[in-house]
Amino acid sequence: TLNDSLQKTALKIGKIDDVKLSKRWGKKGDPFSVQEQPSLGMNYFTNAGQLITVQIKNEKGIVLRSFTDTAEAGLNYVSYDLTVDSSAVQKAKGKMAIDKAENGKYYIPAGKYKAEMKDEKGTVISESFEVKSEEKKDTPLPRAEQD
Repeated sequence: TLNDSLQKTALKIGKIDDVKLSKRWGKKGDPFSVQEQPSLGMNYFTNAGQLITVQIKNEKGIVLRSFTDTAEAGLNYVSYDLTVDSSAVQKAKGKMAIDKAENGKYYIPAGKYKAEMKDEKGTVISESFEVKSEEKKDTPLPRAEQD
């Protein structure tokens, strides 16, 4: 059961796990393969059923994506596909590199971000997360054979 202090809280967001960037996001594969679509899950609690506005912001505060979720009283879950609104691409031009993927979508690059949620009463909460760059795997050099 939820404790009394949480039930009195208007809006609370859980910890958001970091995600690893992938060069395969938005890549068109062969027609028989499944296209990799990234997803970032966010858990949150609200004490009333209402519309929640979610904004994804970069470190400079530029809103990269904005969407809504219809919440029920209690624990809720919303998924973010790590895309950037095309209007935000223009605002971020020169401040961060956002390239269009083969599927026509823009995905957020490696960096630190904030998910901000706002309820109908104006309560605003946020939680940070990071998109970590792909780790470059060191290719071992061939071993010299000894005679």
